[in-house]
Amino acid sequence: MSDLVVVLNGLLTGAVTHAAGRLRFTYFDDYAADLDGTPLSLSMPVAGGRTYDHRVVAPWLMNLLPDDANVREGLAHEFGAPPGSATALLERIGRDCAGAVQLAAPEDVDDVLTRPGSLEEVTDVQIGQRLRALQSMPEQWTRADERWSLAGAQSKFTVARTETGRWAYAHGNAPSTHIIKPGIGRFPGQAFNEHLCLRALASVGISSVASEFVEFDGAAAIVVERYDRLRLDRRVIRLHQEDMCQALSVRPERKYASDGGPSATKVAELLAREAAHEDVDRFADTVIAQYLLGAPDAHAKNYSVILNSVDVTLAPIYDVASSLPYNPDPGSALSRVAMPIGGRSKFGEVTLHHVAKFARNVGTDPDRLVARTREMAAALPAALSEVGVGDTDTTLMSLHARLVDAVAEHCATIDTSEIRRIVKRTPADTAQ
Repeated sequence: MSDLVVVLNGLLTGAVTHAAGRLRFTYFDDYAADLDGTPLSLSMPVAGGRTYDHRVVAPWLMNLLPDDANVREGLAHEFGAPPGSATALLERIGRDCAGAVQLAAPEDVDDVLTRPGSLEEVTDVQIGQRLRALQSMPEQWTRADERWSLAGAQSKFTVARTETGRWAYAHGNAPSTHIIKPGIGRFPGQAFNEHLCLRALASVGISSVASEFVEFDGAAAIVVERYDRLRLDRRVIRLHQEDMCQALSVRPERKYASDGGPSATKVAELLAREAAHEDVDRFADTVIAQYLLGAPDAHAKNYSVILNSVDVTLAPIYDVASSLPYNPDPGSALSRVAMPIGGRSKFGEVTLHHVAKFARNVGTDPDRLVARTREMAAALPAALSEVGVGDTDTTLMSLHARLVDAVAEHCATIDTSEIRRIVKRTPADTAQ
């Protein structure tokens, strides 16, 4: 099994080692001595000489890799790495990960620190070819000459936008700036759906990643700008971040609350402890907004924090798409939110009573959140309707119309469900 040196923002940070098959991470003394040093994770605060054990380190590493075991196995085969070894995989593809972290074998550290990598400009035709190949082979995320790793279940690849506005593939240690996703094939127009939802959320005051819906030589995709990258003085700077599974030491296969993963309350408690109260408020608003949109996939890996020295900030929202236009089976996971709200998760069943209960559980003001819920419920359908779609084909225009109608109908239930709840109360309930 491979040992790894961890580089953060270009600084030697620490080392991942093995002992009897168990992973450990230790900060280097020089890094730990810096009182302003950014932690690798909220689960691993900077401390000189302190070693973190397998229970913390293994989930953090696994959450840097694709969620799908088939994708990881394909990467292991492509790069000649032992299957099932996160460190062996990240030794080969850990040069451009989520956040500011880079990982390398000890003998390759000088390469990370001294060689900036390179960009290979590509055309729309080349990107279109890659998108079509990804649709036919969704487990084939990377090319043999790429060294990036991203988490998640959706097929994707990274690109960099050059100073002249062209697209390029990043090689070696060069940072990517954007992520391209063709969408989930079994849900027609899913990439377009995601773009619409992200733009609508931004319109109602939910911090969201910037996105475009683009056709590359006839192959459609959502292009998402990485919030963990910053262009400064003609350079691209990596910003450190981690998802909530990493911060809470939860393995990716347990990312859903229904699988024993983090609840909204757990995430809010972490934010209350590490970030500002306004981040707790923003998180609560976002959970409700995703419910209103009918977005079922807002699990712990789809919430992240940006880490900068001792400052912790809730990251913009990402990976949001509504299942409502696809008429999900009432018994399926697509018919409910990933994090229950006041004990309810099925679309159409959450009332303002549950919103107020949720607010108390996560530590935000109930009156504020109820008012914000009403505000978003009233604004989201129009926000979706007003997203510019350009020369979109009739299939996507139809999806857009179904999405607007379905979300409008769903948003209306937040008050009508409350009325139904009051009507159904028994005399005994009323007396109480």
